[in-house]
Amino acid sequence: MIEDAGIKQRMASLSSEELCNILRSQNSGYSARALELAADELRTRTLQAPSAAEAFAVPGEPSPSGIGPTSSASLEPTGIGGWLIVPLLGLLFTAVQQLSSLASHFRIFSHLVTSSPPARGDVIALCVYYVLKNLVLGLGGTVTLYLFARKHRLVPRLMVSLYVALMVFASLESVGALLFARYPALQPLVALLGSPFRSLVISMLSGALWITYFTNSVRVSNTFGKPAGPMVA
Repeated sequence: MIEDAGIKQRMASLSSEELCNILRSQNSGYSARALELAADELRTRTLQAPSAAEAFAVPGEPSPSGIGPTSSASLEPTGIGGWLIVPLLGLLFTAVQQLSSLASHFRIFSHLVTSSPPARGDVIALCVYYVLKNLVLGLGGTVTLYLFARKHRLVPRLMVSLYVALMVFASLESVGALLFARYPALQPLVALLGSPFRSLVISMLSGALWITYFTNSVRVSNTFGKPAGPMVA
């Protein structure tokens, strides 16, 4: 056993090329036991050495052997999928709705300004408000939609900004409805505002939900390159 330990140590100190030369040589001067230990040492090194393809594998890419990924990072969700589809559809709907409303409100505004006698100033002001709202949300949504398809790194910030804008507009309309309701002469404006309080509740709930998602989602982080906490996929 002591002799085998010495031979093993000797073989371990040799390079793989030297071990191959010993095994190929007919008159190497080594005993049969030494040759057996040399073969074991060479076999052990062969089993432990990674293949050339695996040695140069890119982290996060599938393993060349087809067994699995070279890194756990490839297991994380990425790309436009999962829950990310929901705000994408909402963004598409918002952009189309606001741009169509923009054309409608602009026609109304032009009619109010050119009508004879001229329309009341408060009605014109409310129409201007809606035109500005449609511009902000419609054009902002369209730009964000384009960048969304390009997986641009600014998308998370733009989405958060749009949700904040929706909440601000809903809050302004709710406050306006409360103020207008106090004056009988402004009752027509209350009717024009529709149901601002329902819109406020919906925008607040959806804004809180999706702002949290875009600031904490791993999928958002992997897709758009924005640092995020490892909470939601």
